[in-house]
Amino acid sequence: MSNTGLSLIYPVYNEADILLGNLRTTVAYLDEQDFKWEIILVNNGSTDSSKEILDDITRLSPHIKVINLDRKGLGLAIKAGIQNSSFDIAMFYAIDLPFGLKIIEESYRAIQDNDIAIAIGSKSHPDSINKAPLKRKFVSRIYNLLLRTLFKLKIKDTQGSLIFDKRSLASVLPYCEANDPFYCTQMVIYSVKLGLKVAEIPVIYNSPRQNSKINMIKDSSVMLNQLINEYLKFKRLQA
Repeated sequence: MSNTGLSLIYPVYNEADILLGNLRTTVAYLDEQDFKWEIILVNNGSTDSSKEILDDITRLSPHIKVINLDRKGLGLAIKAGIQNSSFDIAMFYAIDLPFGLKIIEESYRAIQDNDIAIAIGSKSHPDSINKAPLKRKFVSRIYNLLLRTLFKLKIKDTQGSLIFDKRSLASVLPYCEANDPFYCTQMVIYSVKLGLKVAEIPVIYNSPRQNSKINMIKDSSVMLNQLINEYLKFKRLQA
């Protein structure tokens, strides 16, 4: 049975400084929309005061759910969000709102109106404006070039916001095993390989964090290793 609406998943890891303000902004924005919605906040093993803020945050709206996990991992947070979501359409987005708020409605309309399984908020779309630091742009381009080469994908960016139809992805999610950001890449790889329609939509990326949580050298090394291991796994599945 169809349950039309949007489940917006916000992973939360040490976001005490921005959590309450950005959530209030999101609730006010969603209250103006003409579709049903809920926000699922997944505390991802935070070590700051995020958990204490979340314990009291459901008073902002009856449409807010809070899930507490005891360890860090973006993939873990997205999985928990999907498992606890009420609507057929789910969206993963960062709580620092790197693409602003309009991307939420734009993504929802895109997946509702175009019969697609996943829509990616893509920094590499020709119409996107990407204000990321030069070093981060370079690493992202190399990563996505390797991804396209290994898996023969036309998708140019797998690391933006993701909105997806859970019914369409029922056959995809069993292949998505990562507990970290690579989970998003797995979703895109196997959606394409299983013949689902994946689209990229333009964004304006403002790089809101002055102090990025990304360690370029360490994270790049990990993601390269993950790409190679995933390619070997993919080839075994094809054999």
